[in-house]
Amino acid sequence: IASEIWEALSPMSYLDRYMIYSHVHWELYNAHPELLLMRAKTKDEMRKLLKGMTKDNVARKKRSLAKISHSNPLVVVEVILDQVQEYESMIEVCRDALAYSSSLTLDIFSYLTVEELGGALLLEKPMLLDDYANLARWLINFSDFVSGVYVKYPHTEMRGLLVHVLKRLQADSFGELELLRQMINKMAGLEEHGGAMSQDLLMARAAGEQLRTCVENPWPLEQVFQGGEDASGKPIGPAKIKLHQATLKERKEAGECLLRALLSSGTAMALLVALGQQVSGCMHTKASQKILQVKFASWLHKQCHTTLQLLQDFLSHRVGPDVYVEKMPPLEKLVGRREDGGLAMDPEVALLIMRPAIRWRMSADEKKIGPLVELSEHAKQMLPNMQHMWKLLSPELYSTFWSLSLEDIFVPKDTYNAQIKRLKKAVADLEDGGKVQMKDKEIHKLKTSLSADVARLESELKRQEASMALVLKKFSENKDGWLRDLPNDNQTYAKGTPGALYQLCVLPRCVQSAEDAIYCAKFVNLLHAIRTPKLCTIIFYNQVLCNFGPIVFSRTEHESGHLGRFLSEILENLNMWGRSEDTYKKNCAGHPGFLQSNKGSETLPFLKFLRLIKHWQSRLATTFATCLSAQEGVEVHNSLTILSQLVAAGVFPIFDLYHEQIKTKILPLTTQSSHNHGKSITVMAKSIHGRLEQCEDK
Repeated sequence: IASEIWEALSPMSYLDRYMIYSHVHWELYNAHPELLLMRAKTKDEMRKLLKGMTKDNVARKKRSLAKISHSNPLVVVEVILDQVQEYESMIEVCRDALAYSSSLTLDIFSYLTVEELGGALLLEKPMLLDDYANLARWLINFSDFVSGVYVKYPHTEMRGLLVHVLKRLQADSFGELELLRQMINKMAGLEEHGGAMSQDLLMARAAGEQLRTCVENPWPLEQVFQGGEDASGKPIGPAKIKLHQATLKERKEAGECLLRALLSSGTAMALLVALGQQVSGCMHTKASQKILQVKFASWLHKQCHTTLQLLQDFLSHRVGPDVYVEKMPPLEKLVGRREDGGLAMDPEVALLIMRPAIRWRMSADEKKIGPLVELSEHAKQMLPNMQHMWKLLSPELYSTFWSLSLEDIFVPKDTYNAQIKRLKKAVADLEDGGKVQMKDKEIHKLKTSLSADVARLESELKRQEASMALVLKKFSENKDGWLRDLPNDNQTYAKGTPGALYQLCVLPRCVQSAEDAIYCAKFVNLLHAIRTPKLCTIIFYNQVLCNFGPIVFSRTEHESGHLGRFLSEILENLNMWGRSEDTYKKNCAGHPGFLQSNKGSETLPFLKFLRLIKHWQSRLATTFATCLSAQEGVEVHNSLTILSQLVAAGVFPIFDLYHEQIKTKILPLTTQSSHNHGKSITVMAKSIHGRLEQCEDK
């Protein structure tokens, strides 16, 4: 009967089906006592079934659940959703138990998911804990379960849920973003790592899709060659390979279904716009004004920003730039004021959203490179209140900075070569045949797959190198015109242009993500390396390192992590130039960025540069000492977050004097009784103090 009902309902739109389910759910049961009795019996039967269901017996008992759901799908799904919100251990069990459920049951699941979120709002079910910095456990469990179901059964209707999330976001409700983020995480295989991202993963994100897949989802080759058997006596290797391939296939199918649902429901670009507005204005919502806590403001901004970046990452690799141009409002409207009909986004957020349209791309013949939308034509209209800044920075340099990404100016050759070497070694070991417990047919299939990955990696590496060569060629062609029309005076050279580059370009972007932090550092270094006229890079570095103190308190926790990565990249470069006079002359002699004056030709002497390095280290030490002594816990936490990046990279402190100064300031924070900033501060302080004790004067 369930199949026949679904056959009749499936041609209808999801809204019509949801109306039918709602009528049955809220009216039909209450109108007939017999149905209410059956509903109560089914709930009791389901609770007993789920109570005895575990990971070990779910394979046997899921048939019983399917049998009950065929006659009472609404009741069954209702009980399951209640259970997973209450008990985290039931999430995986209930997800697997739906394996034999009918299409009707899964469609009702999609309806009840929206009903559950709406009911939580109606009942004022709290989505946050009392500390206003963490989500409620029921919402985390609910999001984990629902996103897992959509991964395992990706053809289940999800347009209604996406529309609901969009409507709630437009109404300044942010709890539902957890569900959207987990759906993107699991269905597309995209994760937000924050400050814990490894160097290999960071380099992979500066590359193409193939390298990223190989690093984020590596072949389990170690289990293949190490051998071993499972509980049933079968070799572990073949099972791990099959699981890996099945996971990639499942994720690919789920990602395609998610994309199809986003586009068909019209929520793809609408969610980007809504998230962009919330990132720019979430501090001014009713919730923010009601809960006047810095922790909540930091959590709220992170919640919106990480979801925006995940969605943008997902769409930018699957939707062409022409779709962005067609579906998205123009840049001037995205950043325009609300009273003028604009959407009131911050410029850096609008440029993040529109990057697929403004990004440089290679032509089909791989001989030219350029954007679909020329940003320089919109730059002045985007910043109507910053017209005076165009006397210090040209729209062409501004548009070049915002139109590129890390993979356009940097090729992680070492990461590519390491992955290619790893896969080639595995192919050679498989040809040997003595190290693996696999059948000949399985070995042949695995060799074919690994060889195909090697070929794709090599092709992708060549393509990315060709693209970067075109970018560098265009840089060389355009560099003389970027700052040509600016005033030719020392004031502009020494302060104006470096400050404008930092204020309009680098600072807003370096805190967006780890990749953007690396990009900003490498972009400035590239401007220095190609000898951009009228750009004093040493003044730029001086402004960054001497004036970042006030920025620490004005940034959220995850932004501080990205800022720390940016500073560590800059300091690593500067410290490397200061290791020897030959290295300094090779990288800086004759460069416009290191001239002592705009109209002169003398490069800053090496000894003066060494004194500058010590001065920067001194200013950093003073800034951190001030921040670590602050009364506000957020300022202390942010400074520790930045400091942990610098200490881990070995770029600060590099002199004994400042090493001891920082250790002295951190020591009181390693004891919980000596401050009132919370346990997280104590844990971070202990970690940094331990690293400092292992440091040596460089």
